[in-house]
Amino acid sequence: VGICISLGGIILETIADQQKSAQKAKRPDMVATEQLYKIVRCPNYFGEVLMWTGSFIICFGASCTLWQWVIASLGYIGIVYVMFSGARRLELRQAEVYGKDPEFQKYIKSTPLILPLVPIYSVAKHTWLKG
Repeated sequence: VGICISLGGIILETIADQQKSAQKAKRPDMVATEQLYKIVRCPNYFGEVLMWTGSFIICFGASCTLWQWVIASLGYIGIVYVMFSGARRLELRQAEVYGKDPEFQKYIKSTPLILPLVPIYSVAKHTWLKG
């Protein structure tokens, strides 16, 4: 299960990066808003989280000591923090560049930031996410 989730995350991240490049080539004046970017604003970050989630699940099959579990858990929490911190930096940068565009405003208010179906539309105000 963990291997499948990790591979799915890697594939998702790769497809998202390709889609973003293709969309930016067609329309460099706007963020990517089509395909996977209709589901979440940072599908590549979501893919990264999935990849590490799969890796963490693989760890359940290993015979680990308590300290190894603690270290693995802290590492997993750390990588999720890094992804949300990166999404915050991206959100702030995009707001600076595209913030006055009504199409962009509509997009960010209706598309979750990283996690599909989880209505987190902004983390800009969460200064504790500074990376």
